[in-house]
Amino acid sequence: MLLRVGEKLAFGVAPAGAQNRQRILHRNPDPVLRAKARLGLDHPDVAASLHNLGVASLHRGLRDDAADYFTRALAIRRAVLGEEHPEVAASYNWLGNYHHSRGAAGEATALYRKALAIREKGDRPQATHVARWMVAWTLRAMGRLPEALQIQLALEKAGDEAGKPDRYVLEELELIYLAQGDNARGQHYASRKAALVRP
Repeated sequence: MLLRVGEKLAFGVAPAGAQNRQRILHRNPDPVLRAKARLGLDHPDVAASLHNLGVASLHRGLRDDAADYFTRALAIRRAVLGEEHPEVAASYNWLGNYHHSRGAAGEATALYRKALAIREKGDRPQATHVARWMVAWTLRAMGRLPEALQIQLALEKAGDEAGKPDRYVLEELELIYLAQGDNARGQHYASRKAALVRP
């Protein structure tokens, strides 16, 4: 509420001149308002502040606030950075996390797929790996086990070939096989996961 009132005062009613911007910078501790006053309404750093507030809000269980922050950050990033920028992928990913947190796995999967499409065009293999995992994670939540299994097995193979097995992939494989009633395979992956996390 304070953020909304502050935004209205600073950017809806009061003139956005240099004197007003300095007043906001010196008197308002809100990071988004300070970034807007210093950089302008559509600067990537404003989007970063909104995004970070979204992450914090989601962790605190404030889902409506998180969705608002993520949506506003995404709009700025798409307009300023372009649709295929990694920060746009991050915004899609966290909007997906918001939808997943409220049990809307279908909406989450669609957003995770958008993030994955961007990641696959980039040069960050680990980010692409995580994006694929996120898609499979929500597919499992939707009960689409064969699709989730196919993705996680491919991630397992890539990790093993690189000598970097991923315990989160192994955990998902454990859960998928248990859900399919294959307790032996589920236990196999539980044991592999335990070996990785053992000190």
